[in-house]
Amino acid sequence: MNTKHTVLLDLDGTLIDSAPVITAAMRQVLLRDYDIERSASELRKYIGPPMTWTTQDLFGSGHSKLKEDFVAAYRELYTEMEPQITTFPGVTQMLSELRESGYVLALATSKPLLLAQRILNGLNMTEQFDVISGSNMAETLTKADVVRMALTETDCPPDSAVMVGDRVFDMEGASEVGVPAIGCGWSELATAGEFDYAFATATTPADIPPILEQLWS
Repeated sequence: MNTKHTVLLDLDGTLIDSAPVITAAMRQVLLRDYDIERSASELRKYIGPPMTWTTQDLFGSGHSKLKEDFVAAYRELYTEMEPQITTFPGVTQMLSELRESGYVLALATSKPLLLAQRILNGLNMTEQFDVISGSNMAETLTKADVVRMALTETDCPPDSAVMVGDRVFDMEGASEVGVPAIGCGWSELATAGEFDYAFATATTPADIPPILEQLWS
């Protein structure tokens, strides 16, 4: 069993600033194909959760074909806009510092694994991670499912890991598995109460290493 401490990291809103691309792609598809008008601020709540949650919130129960068509159209436009995605300031330095300190780094995202790998490759971030865990293309896995997968792949027990994420889905998913969580606020996506499950909160990536020292001191 891995005896090192493992840091599980979310992707959207934690490592990468994908909000402009996600909201723009959703907004265009909703207006073009469904005559639904939503502002970018209204769509920000869909950054982070699985697409199954998003389509349920947008279209309600049922409508499976409509939801499938929306996801396909959204992903097509998202792919075109993907080169606009950047990392948050300080993220690259944070990852390097964590690796130098001997932590095992694992990506744990609700985004489909293939899409997450493509994004990391495009940003030259793949080699920063020991493990990359993500959902299936249908995004039917919960955050807890992805956390369990990452723990299995790193051979790490829950009490030797921590989840770093920006939304309540990260906090609850980690809590369900028995992993403490750190809420990161630099994306400014979380609303009041989303970090109630968090062990601590960070306002910048530079806050993460000292919080980990506090957690495992």
